[in-house]
Amino acid sequence: MLIHLFSFFAACSDYYTALNGADNDFCHLLQPCSFERVVKKVRPKDIIFIKGDYIGEPDDLEKARVLFNSALAQGVIVASDNMTINGTKLQNVGFSFIVVQSTEEPRIHSFHFTGFSCSIACFRTVEKGVISNSYFTHNHVKGGIGLLSFGVGKCKLDECVLVENTVLNSSLISMFSTHLYLNMTLIERNFVKSNSRQALLFAINSVCEYTNTTIRFNSSPHSPLHQFEFRSCFGFWNCTFEFNKHPETMLCDGTCEFNFTNTTISNNMGSFLTTSVHSVVSFNESSIINNFSGDRPLFYLPGSEFYILHPCFFIENHGTSILDTRGMKSLINLTNAQFIGNNVDEFVIGVDESSKVVLNNCKFKENFALKSSIYSKKSYLEIQNSSFRRNKVAAIKMKKGKAHIFDSKFMNNIGSNDDSYSILSHGSTLSVSNSYFQGSSPYGHINATGKVSLFQLSFSGMKKYSLRGSIRSSCILCSYNVGKVKKPKFYFYFVHNLTGLMIMFTLVSIILLFLFYSFDYLVKRKCRMNYQNLPNDKLFV
Repeated sequence: MLIHLFSFFAACSDYYTALNGADNDFCHLLQPCSFERVVKKVRPKDIIFIKGDYIGEPDDLEKARVLFNSALAQGVIVASDNMTINGTKLQNVGFSFIVVQSTEEPRIHSFHFTGFSCSIACFRTVEKGVISNSYFTHNHVKGGIGLLSFGVGKCKLDECVLVENTVLNSSLISMFSTHLYLNMTLIERNFVKSNSRQALLFAINSVCEYTNTTIRFNSSPHSPLHQFEFRSCFGFWNCTFEFNKHPETMLCDGTCEFNFTNTTISNNMGSFLTTSVHSVVSFNESSIINNFSGDRPLFYLPGSEFYILHPCFFIENHGTSILDTRGMKSLINLTNAQFIGNNVDEFVIGVDESSKVVLNNCKFKENFALKSSIYSKKSYLEIQNSSFRRNKVAAIKMKKGKAHIFDSKFMNNIGSNDDSYSILSHGSTLSVSNSYFQGSSPYGHINATGKVSLFQLSFSGMKKYSLRGSIRSSCILCSYNVGKVKKPKFYFYFVHNLTGLMIMFTLVSIILLFLFYSFDYLVKRKCRMNYQNLPNDKLFV
């Protein structure tokens, strides 16, 4: 590796240039050369460092345009010390300020672009193109392909900041058949307004990977934050979406694949993700907290697949529903998911049209859903090792489907007279086994019309408040009035608490040792006193 590193630095050269540099052949730090001269000297992988703090006059901007385009076309690194390039006075000629095409490893490093009314950079058929440590602020782009455009290649935004830009009938970032990486990038307080549904971030047939990226406080009245068309694949690792205001944060109009890992989604307004058929969405170790989707589902995924494999939390979200796939056959497979304190108009999870829902070790707690926590129509449910606690209305409501529920807990779920059941099944095949029901219900915990199989269920209440008479007789090995035996506090503290047990053992040992040595001391003292009180003639008997 050291040989390759030495070869890289030996093969490249550093050139220093300035706006009013000298017309010489040296281009070094103390005497930088002109833009025109340095362009003629560079070779691929060389480094051009532009000295100065500001470029903003029309003629100077044209010189900078020529330098960027000529140097980057040769695969050169163009860098500065956070130079500000103000495009307010730039003459708009209908194409991007920087156009890089059909080259390898061009790089723009440490610039501040502001005041532009046209596209700033366009990378086409570029391999390993990089924009790093750069700022894009207070630009006002109207029409065109977007503030930054990437097409057919692999590019990267590394440690960049895109803040307070306005986009009209265009996009902030557009991707066309490209592979784009965003690493440690901040996209904040940008505004987009479009007559069409062109999004702030727009992708067609592209792959995009976000790492340690924050997207927050962006807004638009009509357009989504992200829009994906045709076939697109996106991954988010350790990212944050917060305080965005869009009809949809992400809209897929095609076949898309999304993966969210260690991602936080909080305080956004609008539906977070809407997909079309045959899309795949997966979440792992992520948190979805306090989002408001209005009259839309937070996740609307008809005809798609939704997976959770590692712990995820859906906490205090508001809207029509949390996860809705109604309309087409879908698959929902959740493991270690927790839905806590969500307030929705319909349900937490809703499916129909021969869909399948598999829940393993999931928790539904204190959700308020007017229909039910889980709504299923003509679909299949498989629920195991899951719990439903203090949810409003029925925990599970199903129509003309199948459900297999085992090793689960239903505790104190409350509803109105029609929905006061833990499980409500109409014309369905229902199988419940090895489960526990707690709380009182005037009509019983299970109301089922159809085939019912109940085995080894435990109820905390009386028979008449646990199951209706019509299905009570079909419950095999069921037990009633089952409650947890409360142990004394002293017993609980010292037996179930290992620390308390150790403390108790130590105290008892100290007390016993103290008593033993005290008794030994008293006995010896008594013997000594008796010995001293004996007459002298009896001491040597």
